[in-house]
Amino acid sequence: MLTAEYYLKNKIRGGGYYFFKRGSHVLPVNSRTLFLMTFFISLTLISSWLDHLERDITGVKEGVKVEGIEVGRLLPREIEEVVREIALQHQRLPVEP
Repeated sequence: MLTAEYYLKNKIRGGGYYFFKRGSHVLPVNSRTLFLMTFFISLTLISSWLDHLERDITGVKEGVKVEGIEVGRLLPREIEEVVREIALQHQRLPVEP
């Protein structure tokens, strides 16, 4: 659990901080580790935001259904997969006359 008490008050040797407390164990986190954690969390948030933006711009409008399957906000490459699955379900092999 992240607590401000361990981060702000309990400085450890080497310039790091006690950052996580789990049960009776305390994990020391130095400034480099804290920076990397912040960097990757920020990168994840930016990536998620860009995905939402791409779906808003190039995705299918909300409320669209194909064969009863909701395809709103899907991207074109995801729509291809849905259509392929539907085509496989309706595929019929030729029969000898």
